[in-house]
Amino acid sequence: MDLGREEFDWDRMRQEEDDYFAVKKAAPKTMETTLKGVLSRMSARAGGEDDPIVAKLRSLPYSEYLATEHWRKTRERALNRDGFQCRICASRKALEVHHLTYERRGEELPTDLITLCGPCHKAQHDRKA
Repeated sequence: MDLGREEFDWDRMRQEEDDYFAVKKAAPKTMETTLKGVLSRMSARAGGEDDPIVAKLRSLPYSEYLATEHWRKTRERALNRDGFQCRICASRKALEVHHLTYERRGEELPTDLITLCGPCHKAQHDRKA
């Protein structure tokens, strides 16, 4: 699905993620203030809630959202980050990317997603039910 947006700058997002995790290792007194700044920059980059593209992505039925180019790239990035294996059992078969939260759907943070195999993904949803 083409949403008419310029190509997403994955290199910039990777750098911002690296900055985010580097800050988490910073001294505890400055960490909260610095993290707020990094997250604010990430939100501004993603367009925040006022971004019409994010609004469009969030308005789509979930099944349609999963068919977007945005989700395909986001999913691929999560799979790559997790070494193309389930984070629970280390299986490399039937991999899926699970949302830990849907709060930022359309502008997910890396920490919002986890790679799971089909059985572990089902078990996660069964636990919540």
